[in-house]
Amino acid sequence: MKIGICTNMNATDDGGVGYGQISLAAQLGFEYIELPLVQISELDERTFQDVLAVVRQEGIPCEACNNLLPGRVKLTGDGVDHDIIREYAERAFSRAALLGARILVLGSADARRLPDGYENKRANAQMVEALHILVDMLPSKEMRIVLEPLCRLECNYLHTMDECLELARVADMPEVGCLADFYHFDIEHDSLHGIENAGELLWHVHIANPEGRVMPTEKEAARYAPFFQALKRIQYDSRISIEANSVDFEQDAQIGLRYLRSAV
Repeated sequence: MKIGICTNMNATDDGGVGYGQISLAAQLGFEYIELPLVQISELDERTFQDVLAVVRQEGIPCEACNNLLPGRVKLTGDGVDHDIIREYAERAFSRAALLGARILVLGSADARRLPDGYENKRANAQMVEALHILVDMLPSKEMRIVLEPLCRLECNYLHTMDECLELARVADMPEVGCLADFYHFDIEHDSLHGIENAGELLWHVHIANPEGRVMPTEKEAARYAPFFQALKRIQYDSRISIEANSVDFEQDAQIGLRYLRSAV
């Protein structure tokens, strides 16, 4: 299993990309980085080229992008505009392709948040429409979109693995699958059966210690063990990204990487 890290959680650059974490991730031995697509899409061309140059120079691929859509690009609710979705995706996806990203994470709480009283059935239909548009905009046949369950603390729609899996199956596109995020999974008290039900449609994993959303360590090994065991039962062997806050990125990331190598 490849182990990577999301850079934006500890970004210090003005663009919020986590520019300084790219070189550190390579030096620490991570196999890939996960960059935030919204922030990447908002960079001016010169700054984007600088980011692209660092990724290539350090030899650490950007195999995934989180933070797929900004809140202004609505997927559900009364303000959905398919032209706005296409306009954003054209710029953002082209940059993701240049970076070499294969996995695009559709968490994007603000883009999919439902108005009060909005019916899930209607939202699901809107999401399927949006997914077809987003897939049509993918510039590479190797790119995939994964639906991320978000806990109730962050969003009021699509909280569990089973809900995301059902939506992926209704969408019925080879480019749409699911993600399991331990932080949201634990807070939501989601079922391990959801991971097992996802099976071959589980294409990506995030992890953080839910207590403060910080880097995972050996100290919480017992808490993560059932989650990892469920991944092993479905023979998941793709990527797992640390998506966590830190007060000392270099030290904490090194500890997190060492723990994951021993656990997965």
